[in-house]
Amino acid sequence: MKIMGAHIWARVLTIVMATSLFSGELTSLTAATVQNGTAKQPQEAAQAAPVQAETDDGAQSDSNEQKAQSDAGAAKRAQAQAKTRQILSDCKVPSTETDPTKLTDKQVECVARAERVLIRKIMLEKSLEASLERAYGGPKTPEAPPELAPAQPGAAYQGASASNTPSTCGPGSGNNNPLIRVHRMLMAPKIASDDFGHRLGRRYIIYQVTISNDNKDFQFLIHDVTVDLSTLYNSPPGNYLFSASSQDLTLLRGVPEKGQDLDPRNLTLHILQGIGSVAGGVSGLTPFSGVMGSSVAVFNGPFLQSFIGIAPDHTGTQLNRLSDSAYITNTIVDKQRAKTIAIFIPEATTLSKAEQNQYWKDPYAFIQIPNRNLDQADICVDGAFITTLAPPTLTKAVLTPQVAGTQLAANVPATLTIQGTNLVAGDTVVIGLGASVPLTTATGTAGSVNLILPTNYTAAGMPVHLASTANPSLTSATITTTVGGP
Repeated sequence: MKIMGAHIWARVLTIVMATSLFSGELTSLTAATVQNGTAKQPQEAAQAAPVQAETDDGAQSDSNEQKAQSDAGAAKRAQAQAKTRQILSDCKVPSTETDPTKLTDKQVECVARAERVLIRKIMLEKSLEASLERAYGGPKTPEAPPELAPAQPGAAYQGASASNTPSTCGPGSGNNNPLIRVHRMLMAPKIASDDFGHRLGRRYIIYQVTISNDNKDFQFLIHDVTVDLSTLYNSPPGNYLFSASSQDLTLLRGVPEKGQDLDPRNLTLHILQGIGSVAGGVSGLTPFSGVMGSSVAVFNGPFLQSFIGIAPDHTGTQLNRLSDSAYITNTIVDKQRAKTIAIFIPEATTLSKAEQNQYWKDPYAFIQIPNRNLDQADICVDGAFITTLAPPTLTKAVLTPQVAGTQLAANVPATLTIQGTNLVAGDTVVIGLGASVPLTTATGTAGSVNLILPTNYTAAGMPVHLASTANPSLTSATITTTVGGP
């Protein structure tokens, strides 16, 4: 017995409630219109009455309206509860059963089917209502959809597929803020199956993600691409508490490679070839070998060739397309260019078996289900700009005793002051005066560090050079230190 998650109960109740509420919208609107029409007469009569009478009438009207709304809400809730009981009864789900693990796949699919019917009913009623408003008059100015406002500093951004994405993973900071834009599109599973093979399209949620690098100076190195699935777990979108990273190309290739044997088309061909091979081997052992031999020859020849022609194998081209499009770690987006990749999220880790079947059969109806709108999922692209580090240069190195009047010698505290270019505090190190020491202060062209002179120090001067901690291969020329004044 397969199990059903507890969220199925919440989804059924939510959809049924929404259906019942919407079913009562037209009735509520009509009732409100009638109430408003009948309320005009006492209001017109009260225009000549004292102010106190107007106040009493207004309070009484408000009280009646609140009572009517309360009664209407109670009626809708009762209707929703009745519909819920009807669905559970039709699907033979015991109303007293509180353990979802005891429900069978058949009961789960029955509830999901009823849920899909209710969703379509809501959509048809909304479409009908809009058509009636256009035909017989309605609001002169349709309500404008809410605009997606750019994220403010410190605020979560829930539209990472929009062209005005403020950064890769939300607010962002520094040069990363306005220069990386992310666009995404959910691929229909059967279209994905045509592109990448039956097994990948059947087993993965696939997004097409376009990453635009508007930086004029640096390339962008993609470290990871993440999909925010928080809404599937009743969590606010944009917080990435429930997220999934795309599987890498090297791991994905094993799925279509196995499909070469087990995809419906390939498996059918292999079975037919096996039957033909066995039939050809035993045809001479049968009493009707003359007829069977020629029949098997036709089967193994023209029949199998026609099958291959009618249903050709596209695994090779699909593997090539997968290699060109699938996400690969450390992908680079050139400066002022965009790159489109496909990311793959396993369905089995996010959707139940019944939901996977529904998504495959009718993805449009599936994404209309609350908390299953995969087409609205946020995409986070994590990465960094590739910057070219210039090697440090050294033009002058001066040693000065830390204590005035002290003679420079072995084990004496001294201050090394250097001049050059590309000097970075903490990254640029001095090599040649004992152990390597990083500069403690640096302005790009000058720097200094306090140190203890090594035991092999000579007054004639010590040869020193600079190197970068981040990239030790970046070094400067070697020069000899000089002695400065006290």
